[in-house]
Amino acid sequence: LIPKYFGAGTTPQACTMEAKICPDGTSVGRSGPNCEFAVCPEVTATPDPTASWKTYTDSKSNFSFKYPTEWTYKLGETNSTTGDVVFDTGVVSGNKAPNATYVFNISKETPSNLNEWTKYESTTALPNQTINGLVFEKYIVADLDYHLDYILKQDSNIFRFYVFPYHQNQYPENLKTQIDQILSTFKFTVATPSASPISTTSATPYINPFGY
Repeated sequence: LIPKYFGAGTTPQACTMEAKICPDGTSVGRSGPNCEFAVCPEVTATPDPTASWKTYTDSKSNFSFKYPTEWTYKLGETNSTTGDVVFDTGVVSGNKAPNATYVFNISKETPSNLNEWTKYESTTALPNQTINGLVFEKYIVADLDYHLDYILKQDSNIFRFYVFPYHQNQYPENLKTQIDQILSTFKFTVATPSASPISTTSATPYINPFGY
């Protein structure tokens, strides 16, 4: 150890070069005549923007996530998914239909369907996005309108999340932030998701449950 000396004109006292790890990840060393650790920087807690949100739990596919309290949802059914749910964000989308709002859809996807629509010429692959340790593939898909898709692959399960409609130059920044926050709260309610039999049936055409 390399000593530090203090106390001019007196018997010098050596401080060992130890380091103390602070709560914020930084480190401090010993100093002063008593060789005490320096005071750690004060850590200010960052408020959790999702603290007051509601929690949606899918007991069939064993996952849950938080969503804004003002959002509402309807359960849907298709031939290629289980636990399908569509949220009305209440955010006006500027679509052709009067008062149309953005919707956020979560469903369980099949490998065959995923392989089909990701190969469309009208599908644009975006860089992957890692949120809270989970890696999401991202795509812009042209269907009845453009929508932004997030794909999460976990073991034998594939989960699909998408925002509809999606136009990059009109996508509200607050909605983008909310989607990232929702995905950051996504978690499995059991240690390993149950591997439900995956249907190979082709997807049925998208039907918006909110009537447009």
